[in-house]
Amino acid sequence: MPDANSILIQLTSDDYLSANRLHARARLWWIFSVYAAAVLMGAAVVGVGKDLFGWLSVAGLAIFMALVFLFSWYVVTPRQTRRIFAEQKNMQRPYTLSWDDNYLSVEGENFSDRESWSDFARWRENDQLFAIYHSDVLFRIVPKRAFPEQSAVVNFRELLRAKIAPVAGQKRT
Repeated sequence: MPDANSILIQLTSDDYLSANRLHARARLWWIFSVYAAAVLMGAAVVGVGKDLFGWLSVAGLAIFMALVFLFSWYVVTPRQTRRIFAEQKNMQRPYTLSWDDNYLSVEGENFSDRESWSDFARWRENDQLFAIYHSDVLFRIVPKRAFPEQSAVVNFRELLRAKIAPVAGQKRT
C-alpha cells in the first residue's frame, strides 16, 4: 500500500497519448511559424496581388497545410502512439512512484530506479498528467488520476516547483 509520498501507477495508452501531445505542444509555436512562413512564401511565389487566382492558390495552400496538421494531430499521432504503447510491454506494467526531499524513486516488477531531483531538467503538466523530463526528449509520465485526492496533486506540483523549476516547462537554472 503506497504511503503519503507514494502512488501506484498503471499507465494507459490514453496517458501515453496525452503525454506525447503535451510534449509536442512545446514545439507548436515552431510548427505554426513554419506554417506561416510557407503561406507567405506561397503568396510571394504566386504573386498574390496580381489576381484572384493568386489569392485562391495561397488560401488553398493554407487550408491544405491546416488539414495535414489536423490529420496528423487527430489521426496519425493517436494511431502511432497507441501502437507504440501496445508494443512496449514494460509501459503497461504497474509501478510505484515515491518521493522525498532528495529523490524520486520508481519501483516495478522488473526494475527499480532512484534519481536525485537535480537529475531532472524540467517538468510540464496538462489536465491529465505531469511529465518530468530527464532531457529535452525523455520524460517520466505521472498521471494525476493516480493521486488519492486533488490536494495530493497540488502538493506534488509544489514539490516539482521547488525541486526542478518554479514554472512548468521552464528549464532548471
